[in-house]
Amino acid sequence: MWDVAVIGAGPVGMFTTLALARQGWRVALFESYRQVPTENRAATIHSSTLSLLDQAGLIDDVLAQGLRADLFQWRDFVSGEVVAEYDFGLLRDECAYPFAVQLEQHKLVNLIRPRLDREPRVRYFGATTVERFTEHADRVVLDARNDDGPLQCEARYVIGCDGARSLVRKSLGIEFEGYTFQEKFGVVTVKHDFAESMGFQVRNYLSDVDCWFGIFKVPGDSPEGVWRTTYPLQQDLPTEREAALAEVARVYRRYLPCALGATVTQVNTYNVHQRVAARFRQGRGLLAGDSAHVNNPLGGLGLNSGIHDAVNLAEKLDAVLGGASDALLDRYERQRRGPAIQYVQAQSIHNKKVMEERSPQARAADQQAMRATVADRDAHLNYLRRASLWTMLNDSLRIQ
Repeated sequence: MWDVAVIGAGPVGMFTTLALARQGWRVALFESYRQVPTENRAATIHSSTLSLLDQAGLIDDVLAQGLRADLFQWRDFVSGEVVAEYDFGLLRDECAYPFAVQLEQHKLVNLIRPRLDREPRVRYFGATTVERFTEHADRVVLDARNDDGPLQCEARYVIGCDGARSLVRKSLGIEFEGYTFQEKFGVVTVKHDFAESMGFQVRNYLSDVDCWFGIFKVPGDSPEGVWRTTYPLQQDLPTEREAALAEVARVYRRYLPCALGATVTQVNTYNVHQRVAARFRQGRGLLAGDSAHVNNPLGGLGLNSGIHDAVNLAEKLDAVLGGASDALLDRYERQRRGPAIQYVQAQSIHNKKVMEERSPQARAADQQAMRATVADRDAHLNYLRRASLWTMLNDSLRIQ
């Protein structure tokens, strides 16, 4: 029997598995995909998470492969003004890594996987779908299937790191509270240097009276890097590539004409949610990452809070598997669920509201508040602590 079964081998599932294995526990990790998905997903790693990656021995590889972001900008399309430029360097006296790193999440997964392959206490079940699990007094039993047929696995606990459609969460009957936005988000990756053509930083937010953009540089597959442009859609981008490129060109022609004609490497449409599970723990089943909470991507908070879940949960499970009361797992829920609502949900909702605001008066007030924040060192620092999830991380650990 395994100590823990983890379902989902994204960055949160991988990190949870690595943390538990380093603590000496036997872990079975299940992933339905044959290969790591490489489409546009999370790419921002904040300073609070960099410190956790350092503790796990991953930081050198992350820094070597990622792009360092010391600043990020809020810009106004109407005036062309840089409204505010936030400087992560103000955190230099408070943390080891006073910056963010842009690194696609599939590359983070690929950094962790070789470490798991070297762990004798870990078995990776790739291209394997967990179909159901049954909870007993002293264990859970998972029924799964792969190309070789059905297989069964027993473990003392199961952790759902299996995303917004989580089988674990649904099997436990846990409500996924919140809502889904009517509009979609389009994410388009292009080979165009917005730093050279428009003076952008690595991370940028731009708003207009009838549209907005998040524009971020990521490493991609070339030394020059590539740029992701995220913007709202009222309907899905066409699935046929030429039609999708024509629609992208229409948007770029109006808002980003400097990038017209640039090579487009990826085009994706995403549903956008703001949801938090009603429970993060029920019996021997636990949730972490997107199975427990999802949010819009403005601010780059989802991946980071998921890795924070993984570290917190692994510490609690280490103690419980070693003989401590499983009431510690309820503390995991208290330390992660409330702060997910108070910080991640609240901040990402606020970011979206500011980006899409159309009222001239409200836009002016929002922009004045940004200028005042940047101009006041204490306010600037407090904003950076919150945006980098340091405030959430530190406050959550005070909860008993």
